[in-house]
Amino acid sequence: MLRAGSMSAELGVGFALRAVNERVQQAVARRPRDLPAIQPRLVAVSKTKPADMVIEAYGHGQRTFGENYVRTL
Repeated sequence: MLRAGSMSAELGVGFALRAVNERVQQAVARRPRDLPAIQPRLVAVSKTKPADMVIEAYGHGQRTFGENYVRTL
């Protein structure tokens, strides 16, 4: 299985986003019809990615980004 991070480095962020969104839509088409028709939301992980890559993803229509960090006590 290809990971979006490796695809984006080789083929561009726009290509990677289109590929992932296509796979999500294929999964949506296969889901049982008795499930609610709620459109899934792709959350792009921006943690450790350079700002220009995040900006490029935004330019290709990605609007939801997320990060998480281990919380130390």
